[in-house]
Amino acid sequence: MVLAFCLLTSLSNTTIAQNRKPGLLIGANILYNAPQGSFLNGYGKSPGAEVVGGLGLGKTFVQASYGTTRFLGRQGNKDIVSKPITIGIRQFIFRKNLFVNAGIGRASIIAKTSNLKQNFFTHQYGGGVRFGGIEAGVYYGGWNDNVAHRSYQYLQYKIGWNLML
Repeated sequence: MVLAFCLLTSLSNTTIAQNRKPGLLIGANILYNAPQGSFLNGYGKSPGAEVVGGLGLGKTFVQASYGTTRFLGRQGNKDIVSKPITIGIRQFIFRKNLFVNAGIGRASIIAKTSNLKQNFFTHQYGGGVRFGGIEAGVYYGGWNDNVAHRSYQYLQYKIGWNLML
């Protein structure tokens, strides 16, 4: 594991030194969310969408995103709408085709039963592939409600379009 990390770091540093050009990333994704753990007990698979923008140097980009997802209630639970705003890092591993990504931010959660709006710290990390202007990825994300002592975690599948300049 350590050897692989050292090898990737040295290859990455060599490539970045050769291709250190500023870049711009803009895009939009369609989301498919699959609740995990206890979140799965009250909510089903759910659709969403997001827009993404970022600035980079070489293979490393700082990116921001804004999205919306309606987690569909089941077993008597009403829908929950999540509207996260995140900022994070996207690191391309192989050319600009394979990447890993991690972000943190704030999610506005709206309970459709009462229109009660709360804000929570949110996280998301994952990776994906990009060919041409199309990208697809799998992420793990969620938020914690410390007052209700409940965790809302999900797997998120993304497919969308992006433009890199």
